[in-house]
Amino acid sequence: MRIVIVGSGGAGKSTLAIRLGECLRLPVVHLDQVFWQPGWKRMTFEEQDLLLGPLLAGDRWIIDGDHIRTQKRRMAQADTVIFMDYPRWRCLCRVVGRAIRHRKRARPGMNEGCHERINWALLRWVWRYKNLERPQLIANIAELDGKNVIVLKSDREVAGFVQGLVASLPHA
Repeated sequence: MRIVIVGSGGAGKSTLAIRLGECLRLPVVHLDQVFWQPGWKRMTFEEQDLLLGPLLAGDRWIIDGDHIRTQKRRMAQADTVIFMDYPRWRCLCRVVGRAIRHRKRARPGMNEGCHERINWALLRWVWRYKNLERPQLIANIAELDGKNVIVLKSDREVAGFVQGLVASLPHA
């Protein structure tokens, strides 16, 4: 099983990935953790592509992250695409909240040395996501053939999805 989780910053992609990884016993890859080096230094596109190849070659994984440049490539290798389509106000609140909660340290799903911070570039990206990146994401999803696509728009939908998944799993 290969699952890609996409959506705006602050939508809860990493949190859902961790929960699903525990439920399904799948390894979780956080693209932010892979693509950002300590001190918030972004890897080059060439370095990103070299690292992404072996990750996608596996037959069992969950990869979360919205990095639009590699989105089609990840979706092509996935069985399931989960789009966390949250309102921008909710995402902004979460970004601010996690910056406060994880101040001066790395949040789960991020490299050590990438201390949580809040800046105008991040806030602007989250605010503009709906108009700038979401349309491309929707177009990428529309091109998928034979993939299981799940759109989650609220915490209630996420909870129901996870609860349904857990209920469907064989119990030991």
